[in-house]
Amino acid sequence: MKRNYLALALLAATVSTAQAQEEDAYAFVNFYAGATPTLSIATAKMQKITFENGQLVAHTATGTKTVDLATLTAMRLESTATGIAAAKAAKAGLAYDAATLTLTTAAPATVYAIGGAAVMNVAGKASLEALPKGIYVVKAADATLKVIR
Repeated sequence: MKRNYLALALLAATVSTAQAQEEDAYAFVNFYAGATPTLSIATAKMQKITFENGQLVAHTATGTKTVDLATLTAMRLESTATGIAAAKAAKAGLAYDAATLTLTTAAPATVYAIGGAAVMNVAGKASLEALPKGIYVVKAADATLKVIR
């Protein structure tokens, strides 16, 4: 039994090392209910996954997120996060290309760090190059856009 745990630990260390060598090869763990993604967590923030009372519990640097095991159909390591639909944001006049955020509506937008702190207010076009690399959420009126910088 101890050999099995040791083998799993070695395998996990090997996968983690290989993953670190491939820059952002699998940047997110995405959880699905059917074909619909329900939760996306950056692998850099993921600390561990446990199973408690019929729930998958993802422990991150900022807290825990739970997914009901009865509805969970897939858990995938992917290069992009899922969740916030870019199509709805585009219809509402939000777009992000390279390092430029563009608003085509009169409504101003607020840029939030993934932890929830407001880091910038935007109207029209704005460069996000001054922000540290990371994941940001842009909110304008009734639209939300996820930005990976």
